[in-house]
Amino acid sequence: MQHTKYECKCNHQFCQFCDGGLFVCTVCGGFEGSLPTYCPTEKMTQDEQDQIYGGQLDYREGSGWVRPDGTGRSMGDTDIRYSRRIVNQDEYEKEAASYKESASDPRGWFSDESFGDEEVGE
Repeated sequence: MQHTKYECKCNHQFCQFCDGGLFVCTVCGGFEGSLPTYCPTEKMTQDEQDQIYGGQLDYREGSGWVRPDGTGRSMGDTDIRYSRRIVNQDEYEKEAASYKESASDPRGWFSDESFGDEEVGE
């Protein structure tokens, strides 16, 4: 089931729902980052909302509560999609190391060994 959006009727300036566009599901109580991909059709516990927000839990229609796998719209799935940009961790680490070696740092200010050894304003 899709989430059911709370429709505020107050029309006050600066209302987080009317003016700010905050999305809250009237069925499960999830909002923004604590929304699973589909509505579980019952009020979620605070622990479930925290796990969804933390990227550890999602709700899928037909499957129930699952771990995010990159195919949904929960916070965990968003994190998985982002991390998939790094295809090969070894290549990423080599690129990061080569950047560090090529960076201009004649005084060694950014190396761990000399941090804080030189005075400012030389």
